[in-house]
Amino acid sequence: MTYSCDPAPILYLGIAWRLADERDSQISSPRGVATLQPSQLTCDGQKHTVAITARTLSGNHLPFGEGDPVKVTASVSNFEGAPYAQRVVVTTL
Repeated sequence: MTYSCDPAPILYLGIAWRLADERDSQISSPRGVATLQPSQLTCDGQKHTVAITARTLSGNHLPFGEGDPVKVTASVSNFEGAPYAQRVVVTTL
């Protein structure tokens, strides 16, 4: 994932993902989540790339794999949990 943030603020990056096809059309909760702590982010106004490993939440037994469309929501919040930015993209595993 590529991100950019301004210097100074303490930010957290949360990622949630779900399948982006008809298999998930009736389900509102994410299939998996991941969080990056402030120490894992470089906020200097430049673009940086970080690898994300989204773990499947327990109880989700829907099969998925290479070639499946996935909707990824990345949310940035400050140290108090207030929203800072959000982006949703659909990509392929």
